[in-house]
Amino acid sequence: MVSSSLGNPTVLYRIALLSGAVPLVAGLGILGAFAATERTWWIGAGLFCLTVGAAAFFVGVGALIARHVILRRREQTRFPWLPAALLLAAWPVAALCVAAGGALATRYVVVVQNNSPGALQDVRLTGGGCNGQIGQNPPGELRRISLWFSSDDELRLQFQRNGESQTVLVDDYVTGSMSGKVTAVIEQDGTVAMRNKSAPITDDGK
Repeated sequence: MVSSSLGNPTVLYRIALLSGAVPLVAGLGILGAFAATERTWWIGAGLFCLTVGAAAFFVGVGALIARHVILRRREQTRFPWLPAALLLAAWPVAALCVAAGGALATRYVVVVQNNSPGALQDVRLTGGGCNGQIGQNPPGELRRISLWFSSDDELRLQFQRNGESQTVLVDDYVTGSMSGKVTAVIEQDGTVAMRNKSAPITDDGK
């Protein structure tokens, strides 16, 4: 029964189609879930998907070759463009997912929340090889920036308020490939408080 099904060009076509489509959809879905939740176990799921996707590629190619041989014996030469395109697309999409996942896993996110009555000017984050420009931050609003460090350093928040420059320590130590998340809150009196400081990639998603 199984051998007769594998000798059916339609079955082989569907095997090749699924071998190309399922890893693509699963990989992109895992990447999206990792970006939304920032939970570490999505990294493991992504690596598992890469392994399964590589195996599925060879299964799909084998199915296309078998289908071609069968159809050639029947003097039919229809080329399966869709499954072939999906199988070929798997590699660049996998590379894109790995690169994007790596960037998400090594970013340090800073949220600047301005609770003061005046606008903040020339807001920037410096340190660790970064010079992240935020610019203006109006009163009652927040700005978010992602940083990727390349060296050991402190992370500092710099801004101008009411014509005066202020520099505040955000993190006393940052280094390359370090992830994290912190909210810098500028209070009504101009003081700055660091809140919700934690690693963004955690098993509980906090």
